[in-house]
Amino acid sequence: MRDDVRAAYVPWVAELEGDPAPVRAAAAFLADAAPDLEPVLVAPSRFMASQDAVSEFASGARVVVTPKNLDSVRDSHGSPVLVYKPTLKELVIAMRHRGAQPIAVVEANDISWAAWAAEIAALNLLDNTVLTPPTRTAAQQGLFDAIDHVGNNGWADDPSRRDLRRMLKDLSDLGPINKDELVAYQLVHPKHRARSFDALVRLGVEIGRVSG
Repeated sequence: MRDDVRAAYVPWVAELEGDPAPVRAAAAFLADAAPDLEPVLVAPSRFMASQDAVSEFASGARVVVTPKNLDSVRDSHGSPVLVYKPTLKELVIAMRHRGAQPIAVVEANDISWAAWAAEIAALNLLDNTVLTPPTRTAAQQGLFDAIDHVGNNGWADDPSRRDLRRMLKDLSDLGPINKDELVAYQLVHPKHRARSFDALVRLGVEIGRVSG
């Protein structure tokens, strides 16, 4: 494995549903990337963490982080993270929880995190290829960064939302907006502060309005 690869991704495939192999591959990646640190598990719920495919990893004294227990697991911040079948909420939690440590995502069948995996240059653990971010023109990249700049408060007030809508319109004039790509960029590369779940949902809604 390349020393600079700090993220891994297991895309969902029907043949591996319920199989512990994807979780074992993700755990092996984290053990190789951060051999001296104990990974935590981020999952949508304790029930999800008890499923057969992940129960082996979640057993014993493993810290399990869910949206409902964030206040009780603060001591594990800055740990490598294995994220099991996340929605956007769990992926946001995991990206904040990891600090600068490695992260590995095992995807569910109903939500693809391919755009996130590409943006963070993750290692695809099924075919052992390192993904690369999409190519953007200078104008597109400038708007991606400008959207980040006006979102330093999560696009939560009228002036920032007005600026966001104008920039999204400018971006749409350059070609169709890939919602997954823009949300992934804001999640992986925030220049000011880590993006909250609510902020990214807000961004997604505004993209939908512009894209029709």
